[in-house]
Amino acid sequence: TLQSFLSADSSRIIVAYHHVKIFKSDLQAVCDSLSYSDADSTFRFHNHPLLWVDGNQLSADSISLQMKNNHPYLMKMNHCSLIVVEVRSGYYNQVQGKNMTGYFLNDELHELIVDGNGESIYYAGDDSSGYFGMNKAACSNMHIIISNKKIDHIVFVGMGGSGAIGDLFSAILSKTNIHVTLVKGYV
Repeated sequence: TLQSFLSADSSRIIVAYHHVKIFKSDLQAVCDSLSYSDADSTFRFHNHPLLWVDGNQLSADSISLQMKNNHPYLMKMNHCSLIVVEVRSGYYNQVQGKNMTGYFLNDELHELIVDGNGESIYYAGDDSSGYFGMNKAACSNMHIIISNKKIDHIVFVGMGGSGAIGDLFSAILSKTNIHVTLVKGYV
């Protein structure tokens, strides 16, 4: 069901509900319901949405995406936030936390702030696209800078535990089919 109406302040509101699906060349999404208000240029995805953008899977209890001049500007992922990126078949970089806030630059996610219960699994690689280890970290908060669609810098705040698994990890993976490590909540 799709409805469009004017609010009391004359802003346009669009509401879609019950099993919403979006298919665009640069965005796919499924959620229970979706709303958009031109008063703040914000899309609001409700009830455990799943979004796929540039090879990234995003999920949370709810996600809002604010636009500025018809371009993504600010994204808020509320409660049980998770971003997963397949770096090669069977290998997934993952970031999860209670809430996440993302900032866009030139239509690409540029900065990500994880607020509460931060956890990450990251496959470290070299310039030749080879992977030589996996880093798993748990912390209170994270601040991630992204450049050219790749993580450029991560700051872990309030580290709870982390560990890098290098040559041993690579040797084990080369001899087994068990090579997927996922944070809780990946679909």
